[in-house]
Amino acid sequence: MASTTASGIPLDTSAPTPEVVMATMKALTPSQIKSQKEVMDRGTVSVREFSCGPHERNKLDLYLPTASTGGKRPLVLFAFGGGFVNGDKRMPPAQGSIYFNVGSYFVEQAGLAAINVNYRLFPSHGAKYPSGGEDVALALKWLAETDDAEVREKVDLNNIFLFGTSAGAFHLATYLWCPQEKKTWAPTPSNLNVSGFLCWNIPAHFASAEASRAPILKGYLGEDLAANDAVTMRRSSDDKTPALVAWSDHDMPTEIIQPIQDLLKVWSSLPEEVPRPETLVMEGHNHFSPAMALGLGGPDDAWTENMVAWIKKTAGL
Repeated sequence: MASTTASGIPLDTSAPTPEVVMATMKALTPSQIKSQKEVMDRGTVSVREFSCGPHERNKLDLYLPTASTGGKRPLVLFAFGGGFVNGDKRMPPAQGSIYFNVGSYFVEQAGLAAINVNYRLFPSHGAKYPSGGEDVALALKWLAETDDAEVREKVDLNNIFLFGTSAGAFHLATYLWCPQEKKTWAPTPSNLNVSGFLCWNIPAHFASAEASRAPILKGYLGEDLAANDAVTMRRSSDDKTPALVAWSDHDMPTEIIQPIQDLLKVWSSLPEEVPRPETLVMEGHNHFSPAMALGLGGPDDAWTENMVAWIKKTAGL
């Protein structure tokens, strides 16, 4: 499989998805395992799991600095991808090294706090649109209401950033843009502010999705896929959350890159009071690799500087 990165990230956009996923994991897992061990040995990051809702999947991992911060930090809530059917906030091998790199990166290298959140999957947990948005809402409700002393000391609830990739980005978009008549959750708690949305490799619509994916997509979204896709939600929403929209330069052209361009076109047509998103292209990456490579160093990580700069600018830091 073709690759132009030192770490071996596959960049063949025509290769079958399972091959790309497995090759990406094979390329990055050794660095993830090494990074996880180094972080744990340094003892600079604490990771604790909490339940945040009624379902067994309503759990989150909270990443905070072990030392006193001398002030409260913005927090990044991360939602993984997995095609609506797969994934976890920390995935094996090596005791959950995949996505541990995300939470620990934001704490140790970016000077922020972080949450990796789980959500219900289709069909194993009965997920059905807009359940992804509901699961995000439950995590934010927990964050707003918890009496955990470290959260109160170290997290700036006025600066919460939502960061999602692929299906995770879709669920965050659902939380922000879902039409009121379809929402199953209360508004964002008054003591918490969502300052920004980092929207990575989102499947913005499904007009060009592979036919083999139809049972999953219709199972989660309903028979009329266009009725609940991100383009439709964005078109009808007056949400004013600032956003950074990013895509991999070697993502799937018809399923991801073009739908994102269609989303941006709709976004640009909204009333002027709705902020236009900034954009970022992640070079040397496929659909799955950015979050897996986050914080591991080297050229695969070059885009992270722009991401963190945007977060800090938006947070007023």
